[in-house]
Amino acid sequence: MANFTHKQPASSRLGEVSIVNDDDKKVLLQFTHHYGFEYFDTQQSAEHDITPLVKGVTFGASQADSAYVFGAYEDYDVTCVQRLQFGKSIWITMAFSLHTAVYLPHVLIGAQADLQRLVAELGLNDLRLRGFSASGTSNQVSQHFAVYAPSTLNSTIEHIISPELANALVEQIAHVIVEVSEDTVYLSVSGQDVSEELLTIMLQHGVQFASYIDKQMGAA
Repeated sequence: MANFTHKQPASSRLGEVSIVNDDDKKVLLQFTHHYGFEYFDTQQSAEHDITPLVKGVTFGASQADSAYVFGAYEDYDVTCVQRLQFGKSIWITMAFSLHTAVYLPHVLIGAQADLQRLVAELGLNDLRLRGFSASGTSNQVSQHFAVYAPSTLNSTIEHIISPELANALVEQIAHVIVEVSEDTVYLSVSGQDVSEELLTIMLQHGVQFASYIDKQMGAA
């Protein structure tokens, strides 16, 4: 199992804080070079942005972004951002653009405690907690993961995550939050040091999620 250490959030006023330190930048540049991506070291806060480069559940009125990475990997457009939320939580979020034209409802998958805290902080009252159950997954997966989804959602979790992906996530990056919304898959982690290993795991799993959903929706 990958062992990722926790990062302490920056302590500066929102909108002025630079959350990309020299070590983070070095790792992000190495990751960018390795995959042939593009790197932009910038600072954007939600109160000044009309259209965010990366949306997802970690985007909100109190968020500030730094260090964007753009590129394509295995035929998927990928955008990565390091994000400060609520002035205290540092997130790494990767967004993967789906090929399917089918509208997908808003769904969150992750460790139950992590999801409960995030949903409470963001006030996502339209989502309801449900147990995670997918055929072929281990008992560890069903005990660890939970799902937040609209109460009207009738489709099974198998349309979003395969048993193989669920089992791999618990082993490699147990505290990731997987989000599906409209035409995008997001993978987000908080409180962990930026490492090329972490970014690579997120990249590879994110593309696997996107590819699986596209196949389920008939787009691949």
